[in-house]
Amino acid sequence: MQSDSSLTQLIRAEMPAALVHFERMVGMNSFTGNREGVNQLARYTAECFAPLGFTAEYVPSTNPHFGEHLVLTRRGKTNRSIALISHLDTVFPPEEEVRNNFRWQPEGDLIYGPGTHDIKGGTIMMWLVLHALREHAPSVFEDITWKLLWNSSEEMLSHDFGDVCRARFDKNTLAALVFEAEGRLGLESLMVVARKGRATWRVSVSGRGSHAGAKHRHGANAIVQLGQTLQRIAAMTDYSRDLTFNVGTISGGTVLNRVPHEAIAEGEFRAFSPDAYAQAKAALLALAGPG
Repeated sequence: MQSDSSLTQLIRAEMPAALVHFERMVGMNSFTGNREGVNQLARYTAECFAPLGFTAEYVPSTNPHFGEHLVLTRRGKTNRSIALISHLDTVFPPEEEVRNNFRWQPEGDLIYGPGTHDIKGGTIMMWLVLHALREHAPSVFEDITWKLLWNSSEEMLSHDFGDVCRARFDKNTLAALVFEAEGRLGLESLMVVARKGRATWRVSVSGRGSHAGAKHRHGANAIVQLGQTLQRIAAMTDYSRDLTFNVGTISGGTVLNRVPHEAIAEGEFRAFSPDAYAQAKAALLALAGPG
């Protein structure tokens, strides 16, 4: 086992190659809906890890509009395995990256660009960790069976990626480490060991359509009712309990001279404790019924 100083030197020596890979990855638009871009990134990622002895498997998404999930495997001397998990997709379409000049931009010791933080930087961290282990602790690197998995559509909540992971985990899996951005407390870096639970919700309001001039009093405005309901939903946020409600989208109505008969909103809520999650779900469902 080498010293900590030699480990630091090793990582610094690998950094120029890591940054070359990083810049190429950031330069590939991998918006979730950009299937070709996501697949291009998957294949380049596999190329980056191939010199470490990894073989690639591309798993089609259950959504034909999404790219393929990527699974890289390196068989060790034992059946004990560790999974490292990341994702390929990012949130900005190509035209939005161009419009806002979102690109690889080093500034001092920081680098800006689409995916640098979430989550292509995580992929590069995986690459550095495995290189460091191979040189710094070769017996550990060789003994472990490494399983690296990338979700092609994490930003869209693809449920099939969980099945891809579970199909490749067994009783010999020692850990599954997600290389999402780390937590921070001031200048102190933290390891995230748990995440909030999340639920999505949809509210549909049915009103009564009528002409906004001659028959206004006969209408029941679905948008107005929905607005009142959304105020009640937003008020359920309780930061002291780590409970948050977010209204994400809203739509309704057809033309300006008609009382709208329908309005729809969608959003999410998140909670850390199971009790807060269950109570929030019950409170949300209790809003159903006549306005």
